[in-house]
Amino acid sequence: MKTEAAVIGAGPAGLIAAEVISSKGYDTTVFEEHRHVGAPVHCAGIISVEGFDRLGVPLDDRFYMNTILGGRLYSADGTCLEIRDRKPRAHIIDRGGFDRYLADVAVDSGVDLRTSTRVKDIVFSKKGVVGIKTGDYTVRSEALINAEGPGGRLMARAGVST
Repeated sequence: MKTEAAVIGAGPAGLIAAEVISSKGYDTTVFEEHRHVGAPVHCAGIISVEGFDRLGVPLDDRFYMNTILGGRLYSADGTCLEIRDRKPRAHIIDRGGFDRYLADVAVDSGVDLRTSTRVKDIVFSKKGVVGIKTGDYTVRSEALINAEGPGGRLMARAGVST
C-alpha cells in the first residue's frame, strides 16, 4: 500500500492534520488502533474558548454540551480561587462526539480512515522515514505525522525522546 501522507492516531491532532493535508489534494490515510474513533476517551472535555477558536472548528450539536462563564478551583490545601465573568471562558464538549465529528469532516475531505489498525513500527531508509508497518502490511508514505497521543511508543522506537 502507498499513501502520500500517513497519520498515526485519530484524535483531534491527527484528524485535523489529516483533513488539512487531504484538502490540499494529497492522498492521506489515518491509522487508528481502536475499533471506534472517540473511544476510549482520554480527557475531561473542557476546552478554553480561545483554544477552541484556534482550532477553527464550529460548535456542533454532535459534541457541544455547554459554555462556562466561571468556576471555583480548589488547591490541595483547600484554598479556593473563584472566577466569575460574563464572558465565556470554556466550552464543555463530549470528547468522543468531538473526535467522531472531526473524523466525519476528515473523511468528507477525502481521508482514508483505517480503524482497528495498530501501527507497529516506522520504516526508515538512509533518507529518513519512508513508511510504517502495521500488523498486516507495510505502507509506503512520503510524509508521516505521529499523533499517537499519551502513551505513544513509536517516537522512542524511532530514537526520538519526548
